[in-house]
Amino acid sequence: MKILTTSSKGIISVVVPTRNSSKHLEDCLKSLREQARKADEIVVVFDSDKDANVSIARKLGTHIVLDSNGTIGSAYSAGAGAAKGDIVAFVDDDCIAPRDWLGKIEKEFMEDVDVVSGEDVLPGKSSFFQRAVYQIDKSRIMKNAVYGKRAKERLRGANIAYRKTVFEKENFNPNLTGLQEPEFNHRLFKKGFRMKFDPKLYVYHKRRNSLGEIFMQIFRNGKAKVELLKLHKDMVSFIDVFPFLYIFFLLFMTYSAIRFGNLV
Repeated sequence: MKILTTSSKGIISVVVPTRNSSKHLEDCLKSLREQARKADEIVVVFDSDKDANVSIARKLGTHIVLDSNGTIGSAYSAGAGAAKGDIVAFVDDDCIAPRDWLGKIEKEFMEDVDVVSGEDVLPGKSSFFQRAVYQIDKSRIMKNAVYGKRAKERLRGANIAYRKTVFEKENFNPNLTGLQEPEFNHRLFKKGFRMKFDPKLYVYHKRRNSLGEIFMQIFRNGKAKVELLKLHKDMVSFIDVFPFLYIFFLLFMTYSAIRFGNLV
């Protein structure tokens, strides 16, 4: 991959879409404030000014954006539009960023790439159930960076950054109620934007803590995937054709991890 420069002085914006008074947001924002390479701007997107976390975000000196359209796709689009940085990073509101996260992102964009993503690993203080569920993600962790199509298949919405110039041509679909990052990245890849996935660029990401939470996530993603496939029939996957097999596999992996104690 072509190296553009040996130094970087660009502005970095971090966007955190959030809703429903997330109990994790304050910890996420504090981790962003404690970065070794300081964020030039932290943008927090709320769907209502009545969210209990608005005052917390304001106290921590973030740029607050209100987006009342009600979809997660619209929240991401609004955050991207409000960001002033040359690099726009997105992180989920239940993630904790290591102190070197932004420094790593800055170095990643010394390469000739438009999109960079990394892993979202399990925090050390996690429940037994969360550690069991994590075994599925753990089995897919890569050792080395990949580019192009292989990178596109691994991009993680909880930990991803774009050149601002990307948003001059494309943006997140504001009509989507879920899976807005895969849909956006799919369009970018088809239009020739350069992608990289680097497992050394990671954040700590909390997992669902019960079967009920997992099934609700699967249900929401399933509804969103129906809308996604109406837009991009070429995004159909094995999971879409045989969803019950995926659910069985998920339960089997979780049970095996609990039964045999092979946990992180």
